[in-house]
Amino acid sequence: MFDLEYVLFGVGVVLAIVGAIMMLIPAFKESVWWGLGGIFVPLVLLIFAFMHWETCKKGFGVWIAGVCFYLGSIIFFVEEGVIQ
Repeated sequence: MFDLEYVLFGVGVVLAIVGAIMMLIPAFKESVWWGLGGIFVPLVLLIFAFMHWETCKKGFGVWIAGVCFYLGSIIFFVEEGVIQ
């Protein structure tokens, strides 16, 4: 049987990856350096998203939803004692 925390974890990871890709596409269209920075340098993708909000707001929303699902799964993992 499926456990809720594993489903939340999987959905969260997929949504976070899809959202990041949705923000990386405009970053690479702007400049190769923005795209590479978004991949390899922490927080550069978020800075780009805030600087280019109109093109990145959907990807940012999907990414935030993924992070929320992921954090929700961690709460369930802790409650069940999987993570101590």
